[in-house]
Amino acid sequence: MILDEDLETAVAALDWALHTGRIDSDDLDRILRSLPRRYWFIREWVDATCESLPESLSRTRLRLRGHHVITQVCLQNNRRVDLVIDGAVGLETDGEEFHWDRFLLDRLKDIEIMRADLIPLRLPAQVVFHDWELALAAVEAALKHGRSGNSGSEQAACACVPEFAGEPARRHPGRGGIS
Repeated sequence: MILDEDLETAVAALDWALHTGRIDSDDLDRILRSLPRRYWFIREWVDATCESLPESLSRTRLRLRGHHVITQVCLQNNRRVDLVIDGAVGLETDGEEFHWDRFLLDRLKDIEIMRADLIPLRLPAQVVFHDWELALAAVEAALKHGRSGNSGSEQAACACVPEFAGEPARRHPGRGGIS
């Protein structure tokens, strides 16, 4: 899968495998050591705390654009926000399957995100999957309103992947991914 898929797909699959316990950190290291060295960088992109596909895709795509992204940040009430972007935006990625009956709880979580001095942003999974341009525009608009702005400097070194799936990294304009 790492050899055949794009970076965001490979990272999402590994996030899921680690999060669900299908593999552990030692397994991941063994898998990566069995691959050519040029693929070992993916270890720094995988996050076992990631809880969903849209969360993983959003995190990887935003990191590819140079944003600093932290996964599953605790709020004061022991709830967690899916992603914190550039220290300014608290992003929740919602799929209908797990959120259609949680309207009030999700709005209360948005209030907690605001109380943590973050701008709350809630993206439907379908937008992450099928209209990343719209999702990215929403993130960038929210960042403009954030106190820390959009420096992206902490992750800039990760923005270009040397080589993946046998081809040199090329950015997709606007998509934030590589082909």
